[in-house]
Order: sequence, then C-alpha cells, then structure tokens
Amino acid sequence: MAMKGSTERLILIIGAFVMIIGMPAVIIAAIALGYIPLQDALSTNPLVIIPYAFVKIGWGIIWAVVAVDWVVHGSHGMRRILGELVKSEKGRKALDIIINAVMIITGIVMFYVLVFVP
Repeated sequence: MAMKGSTERLILIIGAFVMIIGMPAVIIAAIALGYIPLQDALSTNPLVIIPYAFVKIGWGIIWAVVAVDWVVHGSHGMRRILGELVKSEKGRKALDIIINAVMIITGIVMFYVLVFVP
C-alpha cells in the first residue's frame, strides 16, 4: 500500500516547483492585472493573499491543487516524524496505511470544497 520512494520524491518535487515558482507568479499576475493592489499584496498575510490571487485571476482549481499539495507535504512530514517513533515493521505498515488514508481523504475533501462549494 505504501508508495515507492521515487513516486514520493516526484510528488514533492512537483509540489515544490508549484510553490516556489507558481505562487509568486500568480500573485504577480494578479497585481499586474489590477485584481490586487500592490499595497494590499505587500501588507496582507500570504496565507490570505495567495488563495485570493488564484481565485481572482480565475485559477481556483489550480489553488485547489496547491492546497492538496500542502496536505501531501504535511502528511509526508507527519509520516517521517511518527516513523521515528514506530520501531516494528508491522507498526510502520499500519502507519503507512493510516497516513495514506488520511492524505487521500483530506485531499479529496479539500479539493471538493475548494472547487465545488461556493
């Protein structure tokens, strides 16, 4: 049930590119298109301005993908921390199943809420 290490790394690398390159590009585009005043972009918490910028330029579904990426990233971090505490192979398999289930359910719910709920 566990993902291959190479698949996990690929997901994290893609997510990193989205976060490092995509988020600033969207905020710059929203400022350039006049959806967000520069002063607001500079003085607002990034956790507020980033989703607002995505929605304002019509990329709400991309924001949903970014949010799901945050879930995946956090789940992998949680797996690493808890994996240090679990010593048995059986316990690690159970941990992988639980973390994967949490990641999948949370990702689906977050994507649904961000895309389909007004």
